[in-house]
Amino acid sequence: MTEIQSNFSAAARCAERLGQASEKVANAGASSIVQAEKTTVLGNQEALTTNQTVQKMVLQFQQGLIQDIAHVQSVAKEFDYQDVQLKQLFDFTN
Repeated sequence: MTEIQSNFSAAARCAERLGQASEKVANAGASSIVQAEKTTVLGNQEALTTNQTVQKMVLQFQQGLIQDIAHVQSVAKEFDYQDVQLKQLFDFTN
């Protein structure tokens, strides 16, 4: 009988790569932005607002990646479970 099997290791690799991407995004988003407080350049406040907006977007993106990692792992576990159930159902040797 052909073995029914999901590729749990491929899902684990996918989750690991997403985790690495999430870490890189977090590191990029965590880089501190130094505000020039002693100048009166008109763009300072706009630049600060833009930087804060970008940091929020980076955080949201990272949170989305973390959710995707959890989903990949959950689906992989469910497929693995279903594979076992199907194998037992179609195993007529016992």
